[in-house]
Amino acid sequence: MRNCLKCFLDYYREIFSRPGDFKNSDFFKKHKENFSFCRVAVSESCWGNIRKEEAVFLSALVCLSAPKIIFEFGTFNGFSTAHLAMNAPEGGRVYTIDLPDGAALPEKNLSAHQAYDDLLTVEFKGRNAGRFFAGGKAPGNIVQLRGDTLDYDFSAWHGKVDFCFIDACHSYKYVKSDSENAFRMLSRGGIIVWHDFDINHYDVFRYLNRLAGKNKLYIVPGTTLAVYFNAEKGSA
Repeated sequence: MRNCLKCFLDYYREIFSRPGDFKNSDFFKKHKENFSFCRVAVSESCWGNIRKEEAVFLSALVCLSAPKIIFEFGTFNGFSTAHLAMNAPEGGRVYTIDLPDGAALPEKNLSAHQAYDDLLTVEFKGRNAGRFFAGGKAPGNIVQLRGDTLDYDFSAWHGKVDFCFIDACHSYKYVKSDSENAFRMLSRGGIIVWHDFDINHYDVFRYLNRLAGKNKLYIVPGTTLAVYFNAEKGSA
């Protein structure tokens, strides 16, 4: 009961620094007339994937920003990876990282209230990471990486990534680490997109609300996506 009350109070305390509306971003104001031209898969998403409307937004954002290097934290079955790759410009490349087949998440690194969902996601994925782009089902511009993002060496991408999509482990320690790595990897005009910004994923919600107090973040109405533009640095 005490933990539930704490979460409830944290929600109301931290919501006041939450990200702003995406429609107020400079990026949307510049591109709003062309925000519907992108490639989206016909196949349905499943549990653990971004929703169809989120796939449309993510695809449009990639299509309009034309990133040469894209990095995804959390491959899962590759549904979002395929959308990133399909909408990347000619010569663009998508790097996506997930745990090695059969590897487990160290439970000591998981939040108590998020552990079940994180462990279930790994179990559900099984050995099918990237099945949406395996066997030539998506463009060949995808590079699959394996490792635990908490201790993976991302230094080769520092300052080089134009678009980061964060949708890996949702426990606070991972969300914070993945985000900090993404900021180091970001190019001057780079973009970061987070999935699962909602109260059901409390650690993502909590971390991004705290981050929004110091950085200009935006939420996309009707989705669980939050966005940061390196070109729009500064407080919201």
